[in-house]
Amino acid sequence: MRRFLILAAALGLAACSDSGAPGPAASADAEAGAPTATTAAEQAAAELNALLEEAFDEFMALNPVWATFLGDNTYNDQYPVTIGPEHRAKMKAYHERWLAKVREIDVSLLEGQALLSYEIFVQDREEDLERSDYPFHLVPINQFYSSANSFARLGSGGSF
Repeated sequence: MRRFLILAAALGLAACSDSGAPGPAASADAEAGAPTATTAAEQAAAELNALLEEAFDEFMALNPVWATFLGDNTYNDQYPVTIGPEHRAKMKAYHERWLAKVREIDVSLLEGQALLSYEIFVQDREEDLERSDYPFHLVPINQFYSSANSFARLGSGGSF
């Protein structure tokens, strides 16, 4: 859960960053047909932000309960078996694919918030891939975290 919250925070901060957005003067120039000058760092940050948004959307589709928890009701009709081999394989493929995609961005062009978002995203994907080698899905269910308790909390309108 901690890792997801860190990922969500990094994606949220990246989405709020204005590093890829042109200022008012640039917008006026663009409307007038004048070329806008964007730096390589701004272009790399914009590319990273778009990639992180896409990765986040795919993560929500793979983890519909998290989507519901975050207020996205698109997947409310789904409840995956997260300990099953099919879902674990999908998650591993997700981490591998997005790690490869984000590494296509030239990290030397990133700065500030964009660089921080990049580093957190890469670290999370690497750790999740490393973790996939261990049978965490075999950890016994306890009285706090189980499907039965999750259903009851979701049905009550309470938090996770």
